[in-house]
Amino acid sequence: MTTTCSGGAEVPQPVQPINRAQTAADQTIEMPVAVVRFMTQLYGITKSLPILPRQRDFPFAAGPLGYRSLRHPQPAVLDDSYHLLFPLAASVLFACGLLFLKRATLEGANPWTVSLVANLWAATLFSGFWFLESEPVHVWLLWQPALVAVFYISGQMGTFFAITHGDVSIAAPLFGIKVLLVAILATLIGGQSLPTAIWLAATLATIGIALVQWTGAGTHSRIGYTILSAMAASTSFSIFDVLVQRFCSSPTAAWSSGRFLPIMFWFVASFSTVFLVGFQREKFAIPAVRRSLLIGGLLIGLQALCIVFTLSAFGDAPRVNVVYSMRGIWGVLLAWGAALIWGGSEASLSRKTMVFRLGGALMITISVVIAILFG
Repeated sequence: MTTTCSGGAEVPQPVQPINRAQTAADQTIEMPVAVVRFMTQLYGITKSLPILPRQRDFPFAAGPLGYRSLRHPQPAVLDDSYHLLFPLAASVLFACGLLFLKRATLEGANPWTVSLVANLWAATLFSGFWFLESEPVHVWLLWQPALVAVFYISGQMGTFFAITHGDVSIAAPLFGIKVLLVAILATLIGGQSLPTAIWLAATLATIGIALVQWTGAGTHSRIGYTILSAMAASTSFSIFDVLVQRFCSSPTAAWSSGRFLPIMFWFVASFSTVFLVGFQREKFAIPAVRRSLLIGGLLIGLQALCIVFTLSAFGDAPRVNVVYSMRGIWGVLLAWGAALIWGGSEASLSRKTMVFRLGGALMITISVVIAILFG
């Protein structure tokens, strides 16, 4: 940089050094706020669209699948489904994040290390919601986000126990039961009256996930332990979904998304300190492992942002979970593609396994179509 003196000569000015650490810190602080602002803009767009009330508000439009009667003209059938773009995006983010986290685990990172990184990312991202609200916090209701955080952590721990100490070939298909459990709990806890189409879609999605995740490999050891852990994990995550919907988007909800979500994930981050017992500092110090953990954790945090924000702002937990089940398809496709490029067992699966996965993918796709068009 130069300046011109009165004699016309240019005098060089000292260049101010760039504080890269401060710049990185500023970007880290601004990122969650920017992400949440983008989510809020999408939320505003979907809210401005002509939203069709749920099926239960139309007693005259009954049918075997709960479809809307053509004798009573209604807005376009997709008008009440725009918010399902969030769980669709979450399913892609989850599959991509899982690829990076899988690379970290292949390098020796354990589930406790993976989850701690992912939960801290989620707490950072959800903190951005705090700056979009000005409502006071109801201290006497803090037990609600704390309770929801407990189910989130217990779901993670159940998943760890099922995968690390059980039979993965049994646990992976069982995790698909969450779609059906959410529909059941939305009826029992949430007080929703679900149309037949949602029950059909949830059942198809559950079977489809099981087929997509089935490998047929393994000796099937510790079956009872695996089933118990996987079912406990699926139940915990299902209760988590339904409670977020109940505490934020139900008619009697006392919380807004801008207060409930950051507080709840701050509880998650504090509860995650229990994972420090198994945190591998030596693995995290390896650049390749750290990079995979940070990128994968960020993507998993972003998918949580999409899912939990949708549940808090729109509810509709059963349909959200049906659409989110698409992650099984993306996961298999990405794992297969990665195996072809970098090598892996996914590239040499038997024909029987591929037929099962293709059938499962078809069932998941059909379930999503039913949930969107007839739910």
